[in-house]
Amino acid sequence: MAENKTQPTDADVAAYLDSVTPEKRREDGIALDAIFRDVTGEEPVMWGPRSSATAGTTIGRP
Repeated sequence: MAENKTQPTDADVAAYLDSVTPEKRREDGIALDAIFRDVTGEEPVMWGPRSSATAGTTIGRP
């Protein structure tokens, strides 16, 4: 079976959220991060291609 190209990475979620623009979008992302942590009790994980966690990443659970 083929492996998914998008995999969990060790990229820093807080650093990613701090880099988001515009400011309103960054604030919304930080607020959602807090909500998801509270509701799920899980730490967020950056996802992306194995070769680059910066292109097309999302936050999710492995």
